[in-house]
Amino acid sequence: AMQNAAISAALVSLVYLLARRLGARAHGAALAALSLGLGTMLWPYAKTAWSEPATALCLYAGLGALWLAQEDERWLWPAGLGVAATVAIRQEFAIAAVGACLWWLVRRRGRGLVPLVLPLAAVAVAALAYDALRYGNAFGFPNYTLPQKKVVKAEGRVSWSLRNVYQYTLSPNQGIVWYSPVVLAGLAGMRNLEGRFAGQIVESAVAIDE
Repeated sequence: AMQNAAISAALVSLVYLLARRLGARAHGAALAALSLGLGTMLWPYAKTAWSEPATALCLYAGLGALWLAQEDERWLWPAGLGVAATVAIRQEFAIAAVGACLWWLVRRRGRGLVPLVLPLAAVAVAALAYDALRYGNAFGFPNYTLPQKKVVKAEGRVSWSLRNVYQYTLSPNQGIVWYSPVVLAGLAGMRNLEGRFAGQIVESAVAIDE
């Protein structure tokens, strides 16, 4: 029952450390960490035994390492392992994993994809082998087909999916914009953060050349 409290604390600490690593001052990094811990759904999820806190920790660690890999490609293996662990916990996060790989592909024109793709491939093989052994069909995806048979979608799957997109983003009762306003602050600051990080890389390159 206490596992997600520890996982959530680790995520808050990781946010602080990564913010400091990217050049934020101590009070700014602490504010970001406290905003995550006290101003988002992390707090209520920390009191449950659900998979969301572990998924968030692995995904954030993987994406954070991938961001740092722009400066030092030794971070690529931690990035790949973090993203792969995310998919191992919640298979639908393969969408985020593919997005991360495509982002790196565009940034580095395919260089260094092996540390990202290899752990994901291992997770995919393990998941398919497990389904084949337990259910007799590696591509039946019972984790999704079996529960969804019990969910009534009278309006159709597409309309049902679009309604859920609205509910999770803009709806007054559970939209992330209203319940996690720090997300908007983070999006607003991304451009400035990326510009500052790019400037640090240029300065480091100039220093090395000199």
